[in-house]
Amino acid sequence: FQESIVMCGSSHDIENYYKWADITTLVSHYEGLPNVLLESISHRTPCVSYDCPTGPSEIIIHEKNGVLVPQYDVNNFYQSLIRVKELNLKNDNIENTLMKFSEKKVCDEYYKILFKR
Repeated sequence: FQESIVMCGSSHDIENYYKWADITTLVSHYEGLPNVLLESISHRTPCVSYDCPTGPSEIIIHEKNGVLVPQYDVNNFYQSLIRVKELNLKNDNIENTLMKFSEKKVCDEYYKILFKR
């Protein structure tokens, strides 16, 4: 499994990485709204993420567009990488997530907050 994992680091050319990526992982223990998960899903790439206090659970619907793993559970995280491949999650569930975070939807939510409507 080790030979198929690529640590990309920082890049401005993410399009090429997502073209050949099968899974995106997020191992943060603290997040706000993790852009990497939104980027991944916008490229129809399922995610495996630790279920930190905020962020990932707002984006990932467990076993629909990715897998949420309890924090610090390394063995479960590893098994979830295998599970995502078995589930073949590149489907309509990803489309539903994209609609939830569409530009219009996000702007409407900000408008409601800012103008209390």
